[in-house]
This record gives sequence, structure tokens and C-alpha cells, in this order.
Amino acid sequence: MRRAAGFFAVQVAFTSLLVGNPAHADATEPATDAAITTLPIALHVATEHGAPVADDAWIHAALAEANRIYAPARIAFDVRTRDTYDSPITLETRDDRNRLGAKVSLGLINWFVTKSLRDVDEPDRMRRGVHWRANDAAGVRRHFVIVSILAGPSVLAHELGHFFGNKHSPVPGNIMSYERTEDPPAFDTEQLARIRRVLRACLRSGEIRLKADRRGVAPRAASERLPLGDGDK
Repeated sequence: MRRAAGFFAVQVAFTSLLVGNPAHADATEPATDAAITTLPIALHVATEHGAPVADDAWIHAALAEANRIYAPARIAFDVRTRDTYDSPITLETRDDRNRLGAKVSLGLINWFVTKSLRDVDEPDRMRRGVHWRANDAAGVRRHFVIVSILAGPSVLAHELGHFFGNKHSPVPGNIMSYERTEDPPAFDTEQLARIRRVLRACLRSGEIRLKADRRGVAPRAASERLPLGDGDK
């Protein structure tokens, strides 16, 4: 993987999208019920002919919408690291998705941006995003989100909803539903509570670290227990 050019300039821009003031006094628990907990994202953007498949405006829009939708859960997202990869950039098979597992960054929520994403169960369909599980470089199972550049701004929030334990909803207008209404998509009360519960578990296990580990090593995460190659769309 290669560090993206202009990373620090983009990083400053990303921090302006945060909701409220992050509270990082404790790296294992949200500070208080009222505080915004800012979660670190490792952003991996596919490149084609040396250029990222998604521009900064597309990434900003997805991140801003995720921060809006997760604000009632007192959660915001910030890009802590950003890099690029050149293979695979079109995800056609399960193996293509599984290959991304070797690129995950420990202690962070990993968000992969890809040129295209085929439905591995219904190959005639193209997907906008998926929550996926695969082995990392050490052979440990991790989970991460993949978003295609065909996706609208709310798809990242939907896939992060799966990351935090929510399944699809039949209710139109719910962010975990495929059916939209005139109102902006949102979580319901039960979904918000589940997100906070799963977040606490992720922080306790070290799967998500609010502060970087001085040794650069994350502990064995709860996601190791997840089955390989099983995804939520």
C-alpha cells in the first residue's frame, strides 16, 4: 500500500466534519453519556492508473452523512490513516473481497473504497456496499466495510450499521432499509442502543482503539470469532 499524496491536507479537512468535540480521556470507554465519541477510521482507496477511484468530495460526503446519522448515538468518525491499493480494485468474487483482509489496520474501523462490487450470491447484480469478514495478514479474522464508488452518501452509514450489529430493517426511511422516504435516513432507538453496546465491547476488546497503541499492536479482537467470508449488504 502507498501513502496517498496530500494526506495531511486532506486530514485537516476531514476533522472539520466531526460532530461536537471529541472526548478521549479514556481509551477504553466513552467519556460520558453526553459526550461525542470520535472513532478512528483507516481509509483504503483503490487506485487505477495511479489515481484514486474516488475523489475527496465523494469521501467527504460519505463521512459527513455518517456523522449526521450517528450523531444521535453520540458517535462521530474521523479518518486517522489513509492509504491506497492497486489490487483488487474491482471486486468480482469472494476471494477478491477476502484479499482485502490482509490490508486491514489494527485498532481502527477499516473502510475500503473500490471501483466496483459484484454481488457474490447474485452475480448479475452490482452492490453499493458490504460489511465483510476475512483473515488479516496474520490469519486472524477481522471485519470491515467496503463501499463502491457507485454508492450514494448514506451507504457508508448503512454498512457501519452492520459493523455495529444491526441487521436490515423493513421500515422505509430507516438507514438499515433499502427503501427511502422524503425524510433523511436514520436509526431507531433500539438500533442506537445496540450500536452503543457493540461499541463498548469493541473498546474493551481493543478492536477499536481511541488512542494509538504505543507498541503499534492491537490485541486479539472479538471479530476473530466471526465466520470467514460472511457479509452483510
